[in-house]
Amino acid sequence: MNEANLSVDDIFNLATQYHKNGGYENAEVLYKKILEVLPKHHQSLCHLGLLAKQQRKYRVAVQYFYKAIEADKSYMEGYHNLGELLKEIGQYQKSVDFYLKAIQINPKSAVTYNSLAVVFKKLGQYQKSIESYLAAIDIDPNHEQAHYNLGILLSEVNRPEKALDYYYKAIKINPDNVHSYQNLNVLMRESLFNMKEIDQVKIEELLLFLFKGNNIDHTSVFPFVKSVLFSEIIKIIWGKNVLLENNTIQDFLNNELIHLILQKSLICDLAVESLLMIIRKEFLLEASNKKWDLVEKNSNFIFSLAEQCFLNEYVYYQTEQEINLVNKLRARLENNSNINELGLAILGCYIPLSSSEIITDQLLNYQSKNSLFKEIITTQFHEPLEENRLKKLIKPLGKITNTISKRVKVQYEVNPYPRWKHSSKGVSINFWDLLSKEIEPNKTTIENFSSTNIQVLVAGCGTGKHIVRAKDYRNSEVTGIDLSLNSLAYAKRKTDKLGYKNIQYVQADILNLDKLDKTFDVIECAGVLHHMETPTEGLEILVNLLRPNGFMKIGLYSEIARKNLLGVRNFAKQERFSSTVESIRMFRKSISDSNLKNRISNSSDFYSVSSVRDLIFHEQEHHFTLSQIMEILNKFGLEFLGFTLSKKIKMMYSESFLEDHKQVSLKNWHQFEKENPTTFAGMYTFWLRKKAK
Repeated sequence: MNEANLSVDDIFNLATQYHKNGGYENAEVLYKKILEVLPKHHQSLCHLGLLAKQQRKYRVAVQYFYKAIEADKSYMEGYHNLGELLKEIGQYQKSVDFYLKAIQINPKSAVTYNSLAVVFKKLGQYQKSIESYLAAIDIDPNHEQAHYNLGILLSEVNRPEKALDYYYKAIKINPDNVHSYQNLNVLMRESLFNMKEIDQVKIEELLLFLFKGNNIDHTSVFPFVKSVLFSEIIKIIWGKNVLLENNTIQDFLNNELIHLILQKSLICDLAVESLLMIIRKEFLLEASNKKWDLVEKNSNFIFSLAEQCFLNEYVYYQTEQEINLVNKLRARLENNSNINELGLAILGCYIPLSSSEIITDQLLNYQSKNSLFKEIITTQFHEPLEENRLKKLIKPLGKITNTISKRVKVQYEVNPYPRWKHSSKGVSINFWDLLSKEIEPNKTTIENFSSTNIQVLVAGCGTGKHIVRAKDYRNSEVTGIDLSLNSLAYAKRKTDKLGYKNIQYVQADILNLDKLDKTFDVIECAGVLHHMETPTEGLEILVNLLRPNGFMKIGLYSEIARKNLLGVRNFAKQERFSSTVESIRMFRKSISDSNLKNRISNSSDFYSVSSVRDLIFHEQEHHFTLSQIMEILNKFGLEFLGFTLSKKIKMMYSESFLEDHKQVSLKNWHQFEKENPTTFAGMYTFWLRKKAK
């Protein structure tokens, strides 16, 4: 193309095409060619500023933006882009002036109002920020970023009821906005809501939307779900034994949202569990008496309840009467050559259908017309078969010989943990950005750290729930190791289904990882070391695999936080409960009827067989204090970078220890934990850096 014959407008359009497609050098040449003819061509000056900004040549960019504004003092984009640059380099107050000038020229710029709101938030002027976001939304009701940003701000200023609304609007505008799902998940999990301020119809609509999709960890938001959906119905039915004819219960049984919750979330509440057990028993009695009308009327609920019972590994208590009726129902179904889907679903509320060879033969290749029954077949038959196939593809690294490791391996072969349906949808993220966010308010630098091919080890990856997030580190290759082959096969099935290609699974004991001919930039080992015979021996091996200046994320049980469980564990020992399914059911019933109930019933780990075993009947468990952790870190040359805790807890800490700006004093954190003993109820989870020698 002969540029000499082109008009200025044609050259400018060609330059912007180069610019948009990454041809920065050609774009720069053409912009400057225009300036040779028209030195005050404000658009070329502005675009040269954008080019310089993209190349992080900030001084040059500022000069070009000022020239663009001088060339045309009514050029709104020049003021806006200068505001954007000043925001990027942290000169927030100056950026406000230029955004306001841009708005003065064009009061209908939703984009500028959104940017102004971001800066007001940075300056701590929250009300002005809220007003600016609302102005952006008023101008453009479909401005996704303004809705999303306003959701974040309202959450941070403790207005979670309003935040819910704006996150939901952001998701409705763009159902693929992963960040909105993630923040909504965190909001529901961590905030205290005033239910009187929530529109019940709207919130049920939101929950139905979320549970129809698979973009969140549904179990994690169950406490919120319970407060919205279950509180009233539990009051209505409490103490009644016959429920199926109750009109309120019929509405409950026919509620699509209830069906989805049963299919995708563990039910983590004893009152709701009791309700489900009563309903389950009544359906069993109906089926045993061959009264199928009421059963058929509630087929979707029964299929969904069967999914729930499989998900919790049949943790619900069963009376002798139920066990006898279940055995009779099983015999009837096995002797019937015709497939009775509803009868099988009721049986599947009490036992895994695969425990019957006859039923397995009947269903393995059975093609149901009902999508919910198809899902039961997939979950109970096809997925375990797929895991058996995948086991053959996972290579071992050495033999597992340590006595404790062998016992722990057996536990997780029998009860892979945790079982999960869906997780929060991930998005490719720069590791540095994630680390910086998790260790806030501390800051660190990356030295000799490659961002192009990050080698990540997840030591003790279990069923893959943790590895799902680690795989999101941009430009990463992930190695997941675990003692349990069944757990690894579960993890591989889940991550293969999600389409993840950057994960390699290896069956290994941490004690054998010195045989792994590889080192790593990042190692994550949460909830694993405290189950080893000698945790520090495992940590030493991991430190040796970590490259100098590499990062490590560790999770260890807190001695203070776990004190609450000691009484429960002692009770289990005194009553001689064991880790079998039947014994765990009896243990849960005994605890639920005792004064120890409140010590454990608020934990989601009380609501499935594998998690109860992990919580109460684990083969090996150590607890730590922060003083001990301090000594261990010093011994291995590890720098403490910060805990991964909610902003709320970090704010509480900062109010108590104003001088610890980085929040890295383990001595102070020890004092804080003594005053707030549930701070690390899950475990101490923290980031470390290996000091270069």
